[in-house]
Amino acid sequence: MPELKNLKEKILKCCEHYIHELLDIDPSAKFEITNSWAVKHLKGDESGAHTHANAMISGVFYVQTDDDSGEIVFHKDKTYYNIFTPTVNVPFKGKNLNPCNALGWGIKPMNNMLILFPSTLDHSVMPSRSDKERYCVAFNLFAFGKFGFDNVTQLGLSNITQA
Repeated sequence: MPELKNLKEKILKCCEHYIHELLDIDPSAKFEITNSWAVKHLKGDESGAHTHANAMISGVFYVQTDDDSGEIVFHKDKTYYNIFTPTVNVPFKGKNLNPCNALGWGIKPMNNMLILFPSTLDHSVMPSRSDKERYCVAFNLFAFGKFGFDNVTQLGLSNITQA
């Protein structure tokens, strides 16, 4: 379908900007989509907390959603410290939660929204309360090329599925 090809090209362009401009990764590292899938969520559907193995960056593009279709929630690992270490569990009031003091952070999806995140980041999707179906496309990226330090190649990865 030509529409999906255009969608893939637009997503890849955004991923390139994220990878090479925002993360400042050298262009010699070529990131490719290694797998993707479409998701249809109905009322009551949700997704438990998980990560994406064998990927470096994951993403989700929301095609159709509404205010009640369920947030994507990113969870902090127990070893990731906010302002305090987990050995001293000081109580927060919970009135001004933000990424610095929350154990998780939800994002309300919107139509045509693209979210990119590290594949190792634990995430879940809250139950949909909407009567409207939510559609999204999710995908994983991995880096291919020659990697090492001080001009010494330690590892070379190529995507054999692209042959």
